Amino acid sequence: MNVLVIGHLSLDLVKGPHGETIQEYGGIARAITTLGSLAGARDQVVPVCAVPAADLPALGALLEPYPAVSTAGLFTGREELPRIPGVELAREGHAHEHHPQSPIPFERIRRHLAADRVLINMVSGRDITLETMDEIRIAVRDRQVPIHLDMHNLTLRRSPAGALVRGPVELWRRWAFMVDTVQLNEQEIGALTIEKSDELHTAGHLLTLGPHAVIVTRGERGMSLYTNEHKRLMREDLPLEGSPAVMAGLGCGDVFGAAFVARRAAGDDPLQAARAAGAVVSQRCRDRAAATPEKA
Repeated sequence: MNVLVIGHLSLDLVKGPHGETIQEYGGIARAITTLGSLAGARDQVVPVCAVPAADLPALGALLEPYPAVSTAGLFTGREELPRIPGVELAREGHAHEHHPQSPIPFERIRRHLAADRVLINMVSGRDITLETMDEIRIAVRDRQVPIHLDMHNLTLRRSPAGALVRGPVELWRRWAFMVDTVQLNEQEIGALTIEKSDELHTAGHLLTLGPHAVIVTRGERGMSLYTNEHKRLMREDLPLEGSPAVMAGLGCGDVFGAAFVARRAAGDDPLQAARAAGAVVSQRCRDRAAATPEKA
């Protein structure tokens, strides 16, 4: 497994065991560490993202326990990372500090395209441009390298009032045309199309464009996998067994996407990979819940 991971970093703000605010690296950081934990001795994980100079030591310390993770694709960025409050802090009024991020240039990606899998996570929605997506596709298509796209915040934009809102992606068909598997959550697939199609029709349309699997994540309710079987749209609902509600807002979609790519690289079909990735998410949530003291 040699996976190229492309996307922006963020800083997630969560409540600590004593009510304090703890800062954690989010965005593709969770995908990187998940892949690093699942990697074998001969595997390599290469993230490509901008890192502010002040964050390089801390991010390096985060990645150090994962020998499969290469830092060759990291480059120094000038923009401050977005600060995103978790669900509990958001309820208490903590605002999302939306520091805009510049798209990752293709030149930063091109030198690492020897990978046999590509994971693109649109953490900010501006992680790469559509033109860069096309350049990646052209560069790897002769080797038939699978591309997994987590559309994530591709549907996010600012309203005239300055609020972050979901809205349709005018060229969503072109994004889907260039990838092998697509991942979205319920809100993202609901906002994706200008035509305001329901989830079933949007998933079916995505599958006609090129992807052979569409995954819709549903928080603690698990996920749905859409595939085409003999020209019939098939839906498989997969629960997250025993996963606690604490999973909300902890980047479980990022963990799922990374685990899904790892299992596909190991030879699983999309359904097997989705089930296995769901088990990874459930275990991650149980570990998180065990490390979080109960409130009095």
